[in-house]
Amino acid sequence: MVRLKHRHLLVEIIFEDGLVDENLKFRDVLKAVQGAVQAFHGDYGLGCIMSSFQVKYFNPMTSICLLRVSKDHYEELWSALTLMTSLNSRSCLFTVIHVGGTIRSCQKALIKKNKQALALDKANAADHIPVE
Repeated sequence: MVRLKHRHLLVEIIFEDGLVDENLKFRDVLKAVQGAVQAFHGDYGLGCIMSSFQVKYFNPMTSICLLRVSKDHYEELWSALTLMTSLNSRSCLFTVIHVGGTIRSCQKALIKKNKQALALDKANAADHIPVE
């Protein structure tokens, strides 16, 4: 019996205006990504990824989402994400933070990214403390 292998893409959505959109849902991300894959790779590309494509996790407050697709076609999804420029008529940028074989590896990458961001914020805060 053959085991189906998948790739998980950890993606950060960065909006141009810097504001958080709390009204975004799984469906909005799913439909936007499907539309982008069809626009950039046509019906063939959409057909390739749709058999295994899922939005496994999405947090509208942090704009982090976890996408799952088959191992054979993750490059098509990645390229479509890179070329996407809007989500729900808002200008944005999709940044792939990590590509992994398991959800756990993506969790570890997200924890590492958050620790680095926290350390950078602490360093910036220390620089801005007024000295009397």
